Amino acid sequence: MIPKVSIIILNWNGKEDTIECLESLKNITYPNYEILLVDNGSTDGSVEFFKERYPEIDIIENGENLGFAEGNNIGIKKAIAKRTDYVLLLNNDTIVEKDFLDKLIKVAESDPKIGIVGPTVYYYSEKNKIQSAGTKISLSKGIITTLRSNKIDSGEYSNTSEVDSIIGCALLAKSKLFETIGYLIKEYFAYWEETEWCVRARKHGYKVVYVSQAKIWHKGGSTSKKTSGFFEYHTARNMFWFMKKHATKKQYIFFLVYFFGFRIWMLSAYIYQRGKINGLISCYKGLIAGVKTYH
Repeated sequence: MIPKVSIIILNWNGKEDTIECLESLKNITYPNYEILLVDNGSTDGSVEFFKERYPEIDIIENGENLGFAEGNNIGIKKAIAKRTDYVLLLNNDTIVEKDFLDKLIKVAESDPKIGIVGPTVYYYSEKNKIQSAGTKISLSKGIITTLRSNKIDSGEYSNTSEVDSIIGCALLAKSKLFETIGYLIKEYFAYWEETEWCVRARKHGYKVVYVSQAKIWHKGGSTSKKTSGFFEYHTARNMFWFMKKHATKKQYIFFLVYFFGFRIWMLSAYIYQRGKINGLISCYKGLIAGVKTYH
């Protein structure tokens, strides 16, 4: 029996990107899938347009912007209620290769311990330049290293390998994982939530696997660019929440020394040099919120 896949696409005032993504999905070769389009309270006429152009797609209207985490959670819960086998979280600013889902499912089905898989993510504007091949996480520094980032793919990367996490723009998971380990933490709103969820899965004994031959292309930043300081605030705050939850006491102490003794100054200089004063202020606010609170 061919596993059923529910593709969840989150839209927030991103009509043009979402259209391109949906048109790309029309060409995929995988035979058993559905699309759940979750709208986070768009005001650009997205919902009305999608209902008219894509009557076959199930559209979930949240009525407000619930963020990446909770917006996707709502779609995931509906997919599980419909007894799907897999959930694919797919950013609306992506396009996909026609057989990417076949390749992801093949690997996911090869081992019951594999819970999460992800493709090679390329830059939308540079079709052969890798954006992500999974990640490696340092729990002593609070750093996510995006593997093979900015490397030109000339064919030498053909392996399938275990990684620490898969970036959320294209993350395929067995639906039973959500029932076993829970959903994305809604308080994160955006950023680090998929990393936290992957780490949670690994702690429960599941493998997170990067599938090199499955390919998608990602624009990136389509949502965060709409609100000044949004990215800086949430990444700073959520980093501390993540570290408090998953680092050991020794790792967390080392992280604090490393971050406040070195990394904060590098980070501040980087944001300031890009002329993002509001971003720098938002980053500091996020750090304060992250230090003071816990999720």
